[in-house]
Amino acid sequence: MALQFYGGIGVERRASPWHIRAEVSKDDVWNAIVHGSDDHTAVTIAELAQRNESEIAVYIDVIVTVLTMRPRSEVKVAICRAIRAAGAAGTLYAHEVSQLLHDPDPHVKYEACLALAGMGEAASTALVAVRSLLTDASELVRYGACAALGGFGAVSCMDEVAALLSDPSLEVQGVACWALGKMSLSGRPSALAVAERLKEPICRVPVLRALALMGPASAGPYCEQVCECLADEDDGVRMAAVVVVGHLAEAISNSMEAEAKLNDLLLSESGRLRVAAATALGSMGRFGADHVDALVEMLHDDFVEPATTAFTIGGVRPRLPAIWRRASCAAAAALGRTAVYSGDARKVAEEVSRLLHSSDWEERAIACEALGNMGASARHHAMSIADLFADSRHAVRAQAAFAYGKLGNIDCIDHLIGLLEDKSPSVRREATRAVARLDEDACEYIGEVARRLCDTSPEVRKVAAEALALVGPRRGRYYAGALAQRLVTTGEATAVKIAALRALGGMGERGAVYADAVSELVNDCTPELREAAEKCLRSLGVKAMLLPIGSAGGGENEGGGEGEGGAEE
Repeated sequence: MALQFYGGIGVERRASPWHIRAEVSKDDVWNAIVHGSDDHTAVTIAELAQRNESEIAVYIDVIVTVLTMRPRSEVKVAICRAIRAAGAAGTLYAHEVSQLLHDPDPHVKYEACLALAGMGEAASTALVAVRSLLTDASELVRYGACAALGGFGAVSCMDEVAALLSDPSLEVQGVACWALGKMSLSGRPSALAVAERLKEPICRVPVLRALALMGPASAGPYCEQVCECLADEDDGVRMAAVVVVGHLAEAISNSMEAEAKLNDLLLSESGRLRVAAATALGSMGRFGADHVDALVEMLHDDFVEPATTAFTIGGVRPRLPAIWRRASCAAAAALGRTAVYSGDARKVAEEVSRLLHSSDWEERAIACEALGNMGASARHHAMSIADLFADSRHAVRAQAAFAYGKLGNIDCIDHLIGLLEDKSPSVRREATRAVARLDEDACEYIGEVARRLCDTSPEVRKVAAEALALVGPRRGRYYAGALAQRLVTTGEATAVKIAALRALGGMGERGAVYADAVSELVNDCTPELREAAEKCLRSLGVKAMLLPIGSAGGGENEGGGEGEGGAEE
C-alpha cells in the first residue's frame, strides 16, 4: 500500500517560460535547465516529473546531472521528486540521492528520504545515513527517515522505529506505524503498540495500513477496533478500514463483537455507514456470504451522495467511486463478491440484474461488474448485458464488455468485437480482455485482438499483448512478430514491452526467432524491463546476447509479420 506523505516544500505551479512538448529531446531539456534560472529549472523538472515512468526515464539522467551544478534547495527538491516519479529507473541514482541526506535544508533531506523509500532495498546502502536522521530536530526529517527505513524493510532498525511511536509529532507516530508494518514479520511484536494509535484520528490511516501489512496473525486480535473505524467521519479512514477488513476476513467472521459491529453499521441511520459496512462485507468474500440477504435488501436503498463536493472542486480530494456514494452500488458490488458463496447465487443475480435497466449510469455499470464477478450463476443475463454495448456512457460499455467476457457467452460476440474499435480506450481495453477470456469460442477473432497491439493507447497495447499470452502459444505464436515490433518501437511504454516479453517467452521456436530484439533489452536502464528480458530468454532457452542498439529483430520497420498487427507468413 502506498504511504501518503505530507509536508515538504512545493515547487510553485506557474507558467514556465519553457513549455514541455511531447516530442522534446534531451538536448532541449538540457538547454532549458542550464540556461534558465533556478526557479525556471525547478519548474521545468517538476513538469517533467508529472509524466509517466517510461517518459521520465528518458530524461532522468539529464535531471540528475543538475545536482553537480550546486543548485538551490527548490531545485534539489524537484530532482528528488522526479527520481521518485521515475520508479525503477530512479533506483540507479540511489547514491546521488543519498548525498542529499547531508544537506543543511530539512526539506531537501525529507524529499531525499522519500525518494530512497520508493527505491526499497535497492537503496539500503544509505541505511546508516538514514538511521542517523531518526533523531533529527526536524519532525519533517524524522518522518522522512522513518518512511525510508520502512521502504528498506530495515528490520535491524525496528527498535528505533518503534521508539518513534512516542514521538511528539502524531504524523511521525503514524509513519512509524506504517514502517513497522512494512518490516513485516519482525514488525509483528509491535502490533499492540501500533493498534493503540487508532485512538489518534490523524494516525488512523497509517495504522490501518500497518495492520494490513502485518496480516491476520498479528492484527487479528484487533479486528473489532478495525470495524469501529468503518464508522469514522473521514472517508480515507473508512476506505483504509475496508482494506484491513478484507485481510482479516476470517478473524472477523469468527469474532462475535466484530460481526455485531458490522450488523449495526448495516442498519445504521447514516447512509455513509451503511455503505462502508456493505463495502467491507464485499471485501470479505466468502466470509461475508452470511450477510447476502441484508445486502439484497440494500439494493433498494436510495441513499446517494453527490459526486461533486467543495473538496473535489478545489482539488483537495478526488471524486469518490460510486460504491462509496450510492448504497445500491455498494450492495451490488458486495454481492458480486459474496453471492457465489451462498446457496442462492442465481436468485441474487436476478435481483442485481434489475439495475441493468436503471436510469442511472453508475448503477448500470456496477451491476455489470457484479454480474461478471458472479460468473456462471449470472450467465443467463449475458444478453441483457450485451444490450449495454451501445450505452451512451463509456464506463457502462467497458463494464459490459468485462462482464460478457467473464460470463463466457458467445451469442453476441460480433457486437463484442465491435467494441474493439470503440472511441474510448477503456472500452477497447476491456473488450480485448473479454475476447481473450472466451478462449476457443473466440479463436477466429484472435487476429482482431492482435491488431490492438497498434492501438493509440499504451494500456490497450499492453492488454493486447497479455491477451496473446493468455490464448496460449498454439494460436498466439502466429503473432510473435507483431509482439517483437513493440520491443523495437521507439518510445514504447515499458509496461507494453514487459507484456510483450512475457508473451514471447511462451511461444517457443516462434518467439526464439526474435531473441536478438529481446537481448537488446537485457542492458536497458529499467530494472523491470531487464528482468523481463532475461526471463524471456531463459524461457526460450536462449543465452542472453548483448548486441548494439538497433541491430535486433530486423530494425523498427520489420515486425516479422503481416503488417504491424498481422500474423506471420
